[in-house]
Amino acid sequence: MRVPDYVVKAEVARVRSEIEVFRDEYLPTLLRAQTGKCDCNRASHLMRDQTIEVAGLLSRWQEAAYQLDDMLRLGGRGPVDRQPFREFMVMGATTSSRCEVGHIRWRIELFASFNDALLWYPAPKEEQRRLSASADWPREHRIEIEAGLLSVFARGGQREPLVDVGTVANALCLVLPWIADVDPAFAKLVLDKETWRTLVATNHALAANERNERLRIIDGLVFGRILNNALLHVMGALANNHFFEIREHLHHPNLRGGYAFHFPYYLFTVLFEKAATLRLLAG
Repeated sequence: MRVPDYVVKAEVARVRSEIEVFRDEYLPTLLRAQTGKCDCNRASHLMRDQTIEVAGLLSRWQEAAYQLDDMLRLGGRGPVDRQPFREFMVMGATTSSRCEVGHIRWRIELFASFNDALLWYPAPKEEQRRLSASADWPREHRIEIEAGLLSVFARGGQREPLVDVGTVANALCLVLPWIADVDPAFAKLVLDKETWRTLVATNHALAANERNERLRIIDGLVFGRILNNALLHVMGALANNHFFEIREHLHHPNLRGGYAFHFPYYLFTVLFEKAATLRLLAG
């Protein structure tokens, strides 16, 4: 891919800004999300230990971010030695990019493959195949896919099955991230429990018992874990082309959880892949 020098320089400046925001703003919040909640009146020593632990982690992560920034600041060219950064990265990322109207559009796959994501879209197989035939299905079929994602809780009636939490998890963790890359505002809406409560409460096709069952699922622990996992993948997707939109999710009520450990690794990996690619483009 031939990218004009002015585009590479502009992208270097943008990625350096992203590294700075990650280092100084995102990291403190994401590392605190890894620690468990504690009652500070009953367990002040636990709070102190957690504060020390976060401070130590923050120092290591920020130093890695400074080193990553130096790769771009010093104007180096050519391949990058990944070894010093491996402990901060997700293995197996797939990176591609293209030049679009004076900027670089990134597609860095961390978990969900772009080409396979629609296998988990809540629709019949023939519908999945029709949508995935598009080379850029999140853009070309965005409205249709967004409506399908919103239907996983809202649909209902006597012939509809009960909500399958596996279907919900796949839709939010594997399909939604790619839609987030073209419509960040929609992703924020989907990750809000109030959206789902409203859709269920206003769906008159649901009988009272069906409505109550869906509301119980939405307010339950399992759906909270699904949202925690979905946040991980959505933030990883936003890191591609909407890095500053991640701010919108840093105070999400489900930021803490079993997947919180992975948040900084996902974001750092995307930043590293961008920096490594830009070094090659500059060469």
